[in-house]
Amino acid sequence: MRTKVVVEKTSDNSADIYMAAHGKGMACYTIKREGSISTGIESIVDHDNVPAEYYSITGVKLQSPPAHGFYIIRQGNKAIKAFAQP
Repeated sequence: MRTKVVVEKTSDNSADIYMAAHGKGMACYTIKREGSISTGIESIVDHDNVPAEYYSITGVKLQSPPAHGFYIIRQGNKAIKAFAQP
C-alpha cells in the first residue's frame, strides 16, 4: 500500500498536510506554529576530532583496541571493522 503526502504552506505559521492512502481515502491536517522556533544551526561537531570508541564484534565496549582479533572502531558517526594481528 502506497501513501501519498502533500504539504502546502498556507501562511508563515501554518501548513496543510494532505495524505492519501491507496484505496483508503484521504485525510487533511492543518498544523499551526505558535511562538518562535529557532531555525538556525546552533553548533557544528567535527567528527574527525571526536575520540574513537572501540567495541568487540558482539557489541561490548572496550577500553582500548584489542591486541588481536576483529573489533569495531566508532568515531563520530562513522564505524569501521578492523583486525589486529599479534
